[in-house]
Amino acid sequence: MDNGPRRCSIFLSPAMDDFAYLAGLICETCAKYDVPPFEPHVTIYSGVFLDAAVLRRDIDAAVAGVSPIILRALGIGYSADYFKTLFIEFEEHQLLRCIHNRLEKAYCDFPSYVLRPHLSLLYADLPLKEKDALARRTLVDHDKIRFDEVKIVTPLNNVQGWRDTMRWQTIYRTKLGWE
Repeated sequence: MDNGPRRCSIFLSPAMDDFAYLAGLICETCAKYDVPPFEPHVTIYSGVFLDAAVLRRDIDAAVAGVSPIILRALGIGYSADYFKTLFIEFEEHQLLRCIHNRLEKAYCDFPSYVLRPHLSLLYADLPLKEKDALARRTLVDHDKIRFDEVKIVTPLNNVQGWRDTMRWQTIYRTKLGWE
């Protein structure tokens, strides 16, 4: 991972079985709207980071000693926000909040990323009425999702940024519960 300023998000990634289930659900939902899929994740923190090596070190420190995290689903939500078109909303989790707070403390000069634990299932420009109807039709048969990895992800498309989900790049990853 090279040094220098770059936009990054820190993702909490589902464990293998949950990842496969959610990736399938995302692909199926995106295909219905003819939009590209993306990897399942919960964003822990996001911003522009000046030194990638320092960010990597700070993430390692923030997750040191943290075991895999199980998040309890509260239901399906939607919003006017493109990046929260359709999502699984999760209950607040103390360890996730702790990781977020550690990163926020390290990067307090940046605009604060507000942590509202959710996992998006679709990114699309749709009318709110359609998003509401979609949320009512969407069923998720997992009420708990296990997460065991933290990643640093960056958008490679400098024009479309995060909207170009096919050009996201994972530049660092670490497993939870591993030394």
